[in-house]
Amino acid sequence: MAALPYSYVLFNYFGFFLHLGYISTAIFLIVVVHKSQLHSNCKFLLSIWGVSYMAQFVAHAAMYALNTTIDALPINRRDPALRSLIIDLSVSSQLMCECFEIMIASERILSSINPAAYHVSGRNALLWIPLTVLSTFASFLMWCITEANYHVALALGVCAAELCSLTMNNAAVKYCGRRFTQLYGNAQLNAQYQVKEAYQLAVSMQRSYLITFFAKNTFNGIILATCYKIDANHICIPLLFHMPHHILEMLYITGFTSCSNFLLASLLYNHPRLRLKALMILAKIRGSTRVHDAFQPPHFESLSDAYFGDLRRFWD
Repeated sequence: MAALPYSYVLFNYFGFFLHLGYISTAIFLIVVVHKSQLHSNCKFLLSIWGVSYMAQFVAHAAMYALNTTIDALPINRRDPALRSLIIDLSVSSQLMCECFEIMIASERILSSINPAAYHVSGRNALLWIPLTVLSTFASFLMWCITEANYHVALALGVCAAELCSLTMNNAAVKYCGRRFTQLYGNAQLNAQYQVKEAYQLAVSMQRSYLITFFAKNTFNGIILATCYKIDANHICIPLLFHMPHHILEMLYITGFTSCSNFLLASLLYNHPRLRLKALMILAKIRGSTRVHDAFQPPHFESLSDAYFGDLRRFWD
């Protein structure tokens, strides 16, 4: 430990406790989702999505903990061998998160095609569970690609998955918004509410998807520029410039995890119902019976809006 710079040791302790906070964010999101009145399919997908991000946070917290036990700065991804296992888990969980973001957007579109029937239906295990298994298999393939040190293929795969989730969610925003306009005042209240729920979730995630897409791919570009492949001794071969392995590793872990935590926190903040439920849970933890005015009572402009307001208060 004496050979390690104090700044490196302090940064790893700071990163470890920071990631414990990130893990708390993922757990809190899962609790809020289960307490909210969302469709069971949506709850299932959002919960597994949160668990996937929590796995990434746990892996990165383990990396910080590992770095406080070594005697010298790491020079490659197998120094020690446990480091490689943690990186593989991190990359695999990242792809799992992207797969579930695609499925969440797809579920929002499916829920708006025939919203009246979908609203009263239960969890579609025959659809979402096989897709979960398929996503797990895709993450395992990503594990193998990472272990084989195909960095370019890895970066392109993650970028393609993120671009697909961004495109799919953008399609969900447009389709659900159009369906809500078509059904407003012309369909059953439950059908209108189902489409509104789908639209709110898609809109709440779109801007955050866009921000994290550019941020994560910026980090990917830096990683490829400094380590586009690895030699026989597991030493990074730079494409444009050299960066010490321990700095590159900290940049990857801190950057990607901060983007992921931002995405989870943004959903809690931007989605009206999740935000209200989160405020209610926090108020209960504080022992307060008053929820702050972050969620103002709506201004009703029509009878349909009044129905929506009554139904929202009943559900929440």
